[in-house]
Amino acid sequence: MTVEKRIKESERLIDWLVRFVDDLEIPATDQARIAATCLILAHQHHRAIVLTTGASYLGSAFALARIEFEAYIRGAWLHYCASHEDIEEFKRTDWLKKVERLKADLETHEAFSEGGLSDIMRHNWKAMNSFTHTGIQQLVRHSTETHIEPDFSDEEIVGLLNLADSTALLAMMGVVDLSLGEPADREARALRVLAGMRGFAEAASLDSDAP
Repeated sequence: MTVEKRIKESERLIDWLVRFVDDLEIPATDQARIAATCLILAHQHHRAIVLTTGASYLGSAFALARIEFEAYIRGAWLHYCASHEDIEEFKRTDWLKKVERLKADLETHEAFSEGGLSDIMRHNWKAMNSFTHTGIQQLVRHSTETHIEPDFSDEEIVGLLNLADSTALLAMMGVVDLSLGEPADREARALRVLAGMRGFAEAASLDSDAP
């Protein structure tokens, strides 16, 4: 698959997610609103990744992968794991545990017990940090023999879009789960999101060894 075709797929996913979330109603509690806002921000970062990839600002696109994933992890933890005291402390101090601890807490919950978040972090976290913090993974992909310019392979760009799309779908699953509505309707929506995720799960990886 060409990068151009893969970008079009991600653009179609963005349109679908916007329509999908448009009529969802979020409970009027601090916990639900804060968690939902994190998850919706993950969707904004997803759109930014796709747009910057299409505009060939690839360094910025790759730098946003961690930001999108962290927005998702924070939103999921605030929804599934946070106590009332955790929410109040977050509002007061703007502090949460490190992402690795949030992930560990989440995987004690039934919804995450299969270890999928650990798989994502095992294959991507080191690279995501390097791209976001201008580390060696980022730098070696901007140094050619004659110029300082983006030099990512098509395979790496497709891998980024796979990861970004997967994270956006996970975030949508979280929004559906915390939304109001009949259980049967929310379950049907969740199954539609799961069906969309299957096409991205195995291919989503940024992991690579820098020269």
